[in-house]
Amino acid sequence: WAITQDDPELASWVRLFIHDEILGEAPASKVEEAAARVAAIMRRPVPWLDGLCVDVEAKVGPSWATMQDVKV
Repeated sequence: WAITQDDPELASWVRLFIHDEILGEAPASKVEEAAARVAAIMRRPVPWLDGLCVDVEAKVGPSWATMQDVKV
């Protein structure tokens, strides 16, 4: 997985992979930065799918019930 290879700090914040989602926990001061870093990795072209790129959405918050969209 690219996160573990490219960004060890970011990898330490990942808590759960859920289907096509990544749930993470980062220090409050770095939440938006972490979301942007995950999005950048997830937007990379997928070589074994002929360079397919996918769009990424992100939400942040202290719990799933209170998450808000964030622009990444």
